[in-house]
This record gives sequence, C-alpha cells and structure tokens, in this order.
Amino acid sequence: MLQKLFRSSCLIALALWSTGIAHAIPIEDMEPETGPVYLHARKGPKTYDFNHEITGFMPGLHSITGATIEITFSDDALECCDSSENVNVTIGGTTWGTTYSYEDIDLDDIFNPVLNGAALAYLNDYGALPVLITATKGDLYFVSSVLTAEVLMPTPPPPDPSATPEPATWMLLGSGLVGIVGFGLKRRKLQDPA
Repeated sequence: MLQKLFRSSCLIALALWSTGIAHAIPIEDMEPETGPVYLHARKGPKTYDFNHEITGFMPGLHSITGATIEITFSDDALECCDSSENVNVTIGGTTWGTTYSYEDIDLDDIFNPVLNGAALAYLNDYGALPVLITATKGDLYFVSSVLTAEVLMPTPPPPDPSATPEPATWMLLGSGLVGIVGFGLKRRKLQDPA
C-alpha cells in the first residue's frame, strides 16, 4: 500500500514538473516609432542611433537562440542629385557598408544582415542591441528596423532534493500521526465509562 502511494506520488510530481518544457517565443521590436528619418552625408544629420530592446527579457534567466534584423531604407532621388547612396550600419559592434544607386533605392530597399555571435552575445548579456546608421555618401531615409528574436524560456528548476522528505521521514511522520490518533482514541475510551 505504501509503495503504491509512493509510486503514484512520484508519477504525479514528475508529470507536474515536466509541463514546463522550455520553448522559444518570437519577440519583435521596431524602430523608429516616429516615422522615416532623413540622413545626409554632407548636410546632416548624418547618423541615427537607437537600441532595439527586448521587452520582458531577463539576462541570465532567458536566452536568445537566434535573431534577425531587417532595416529598410528609401530615397526618392529628388533631395540631392547624387547617383548613389552609401550607408554604414553598425549592429552590436559589427559594421556593414553598403552602396545603393538611386535607381535601386527609389523604392524601399531592405538590408538584412546575418546577426553573428557577437550580436547574439550582446543581446543575451543586455537584452538590447545598439544600432548606428551612418550616411557616408548622398542622402537617404531610414524607414524602419525590425528585430525579431527567439527567446528561450527556461524550464522550472527541478525540486530541491534536500527539501523533499525521504521515505524514512514519511514513515516517521506517519507513525507519529497514527500515535496521536491512537492516543486520542484511548483517551476517549477512558473518559467514556460505557
């Protein structure tokens, strides 16, 4: 009887613990919130910097398994009569340089670099990713930047073994309760002279 009770208790505890399996949740952050930002290499403003912050991320408790970023630029080729636009994008300490001819960028153009280990490490350490956009030639509009991160939520920690009573402890507790009940019954019999 006691073995059945112990086995079923262990199975129930295992079932409850295993329901918290770790899972990745995609979280998005978008910049700028105010609309397109005009950048000009000579007339300024030349740079725009911001942080993509992952809401609810707790460094050390959560981890980021992967992330993508899509940065959209646009240029109507009317503000300045240059034939090409050069822009540097620095994400988490890594810089990419890219050139667009005005024929290529008259519609929205998406810059989608692969986030490397350094950017993912920065995200995991701080829950944010700094981005710096610098116009190095010509003029263009920074339209948007969307960071999508896969955040791994942890499983609940296993129960502390020192806090789990051993079978001997259960036996001691059970025998104590049986003794108290027996003592109460004996006392009741002594009080009833029937």
